[in-house]
Amino acid sequence: MVNKIFRSIKTNKVWIFRCILILILAAIPFYGEIVYFFSKNPRHGLNITDLLSKKNQAPVEVNYFIDPKEDHSLLDKKIAEIFPEGSDSYTPEEKSIRVMQFVTVYLKHQNNAGTATEILHDGYSICGGKSYVFRILVRKLGLPARYVGLHYTPSQGGHDLAEVYYDSAWHLFDPTYGTFVYSGPEYDKKGKIVSMDQLRSNPNTGFMMQTTDDAWSGNYTAEDRNYIVKPIKKDLFPLFSDDFDQYWRTEVKSAFPVAYGSDSWVSVPIDADLLGKSNFTIGTQDGSHTDVSMHRNRYEGYGVLGKSRDTPGVYNTWSLKAEPGSKLSIRYWASKPLFSGIRLIPLRSVRLEAIERGANYIDLKIQILDEPAIFIAIVPEGSFVIYSVEVTKQ
Repeated sequence: MVNKIFRSIKTNKVWIFRCILILILAAIPFYGEIVYFFSKNPRHGLNITDLLSKKNQAPVEVNYFIDPKEDHSLLDKKIAEIFPEGSDSYTPEEKSIRVMQFVTVYLKHQNNAGTATEILHDGYSICGGKSYVFRILVRKLGLPARYVGLHYTPSQGGHDLAEVYYDSAWHLFDPTYGTFVYSGPEYDKKGKIVSMDQLRSNPNTGFMMQTTDDAWSGNYTAEDRNYIVKPIKKDLFPLFSDDFDQYWRTEVKSAFPVAYGSDSWVSVPIDADLLGKSNFTIGTQDGSHTDVSMHRNRYEGYGVLGKSRDTPGVYNTWSLKAEPGSKLSIRYWASKPLFSGIRLIPLRSVRLEAIERGANYIDLKIQILDEPAIFIAIVPEGSFVIYSVEVTKQ
């Protein structure tokens, strides 16, 4: 068998050489883009990672990072409020639960942004801020914690959670609701708090536990601190559902993509069909990103592009159908001037002809060579909120 293979190679070596040469020549025009996309180049601030390995990898330096802008005296004060007798006698899991109880109760539910200390000072935030404050406080206790983001959930549009690493595994906490999923029907400290990866593999695994009856009240007391963890009440959050457990699991099961850790990048796909059409839009240029973030077709956009602070980077992978030879303008309307700009990485049947800038938008001028054209739109440095995306035929 081996001899036959070698004889075949010897007989057809000219054709094999030609095929290899054709492949090399075909790749030359895209060499820079290929290297750019798959390399880790600090100058561009990119770190395109294998998300499969991100799910279960051991902690890295960023999982311990606390922004120098944080006010450590305030953080220490809050830690002392959570652990008035000190935290040394607590296990990592007990520390994580106590911190989550504090965040869930202390922070009212209202949109906010900033450092953890700014959010704590204001006393309110939604899921992103709650997840961030939780991670910073847990890190203050010496525990590695990472961001977990659900994109395109059916009811909320997206949701931010956190995982803490101890006992050689990641464990999922939801500081917005003060909940976690446990391996047993009662929290007896003999089982395990599950990870997001385990939930994604089996959305019905485990039993949801609640750590407070007083979410978002803004009034954290000794009663909250000494609350005994118990199985969740179905109507704990009637604002969302009369069966919160199933509501939450549906959000987790349906989310796509899921981001693990702040040093990763996730692709948000956009399917655009302009065959026989003159334009395609996501959202409106109205000074708000809500209609983009809550776009009901999950394969059409997301409210943020790029990478910032302690969250993963987001880039768009376009699959665009249009008549071959069509010239299109893809305009990203942004929340602020795009100093770093958008880079287009062609993957199939598309040619970038020009990039035009406005005060708060960037136009990608492209030509479609065949359909579907596939390409990546990425912000190499920084990030911006997308107010709308408009695709028009020229």
